[in-house]
Amino acid sequence: MEPRLKILLVEDNIPNQKVMCAYLDYLGQDATVVGTATAALEIATSEQFDLVLSDIQLPDMNGTDLIAALRETADTVPYLVAVTAMARSDGEEHYRELGFDGYLAKPVWREDLENLLRQVGGT
Repeated sequence: MEPRLKILLVEDNIPNQKVMCAYLDYLGQDATVVGTATAALEIATSEQFDLVLSDIQLPDMNGTDLIAALRETADTVPYLVAVTAMARSDGEEHYRELGFDGYLAKPVWREDLENLLRQVGGT
């Protein structure tokens, strides 16, 4: 059996939530899903996660500010991944400079998510 990660998905778009959760389920993982950065900060202070997949454009705070706050407040900082439709040719490098550990471009493909999970240790 593959190791299961404790994953927090921060995504305000319900269809995107469903797609990501379907992919994670297919890959033997599941996630706690929240739709705002505020909710993510609240849950991350009470639970420890291995991986946070965060949209960049959230209704209450951008994903970059969210991960900065997570780095400041979390006892153990999870692997933080930007999930964004703002694809860039230098995406990986750009988002690492902003403090993320990884980057997934939307639309997210199952194979890309699977590769990311391998890097984190979940497949």
